Amino acid sequence: MRAIFFGGGTPSLLSPDQIRRIGERIRYHFDLSQVEEYSFEIEVKSLTPEKAEAMREAGVTHPRFGLQTFQSEWRAMFDLTATLEQVHAAT
Repeated sequence: MRAIFFGGGTPSLLSPDQIRRIGERIRYHFDLSQVEEYSFEIEVKSLTPEKAEAMREAGVTHPRFGLQTFQSEWRAMFDLTATLEQVHAAT
């Protein structure tokens, strides 16, 4: 296994403790020594410093923000509700 993608359904809605427990279970069941990328999908409005730390502890190497676009007209069309200020604060 070279990559883990934890996403779909916005897992950043989980609590920091839940994120840690999932990370523990993944490490328990899989050999991660060859993993090059461990991605975690994040909805920027739900990100907190505690959740970011829990992701780090779980071994996440690549947070994935559901940004899609910076263009305001496309953001409106796709009903992307996070503001660009929230996106910038999360990165």
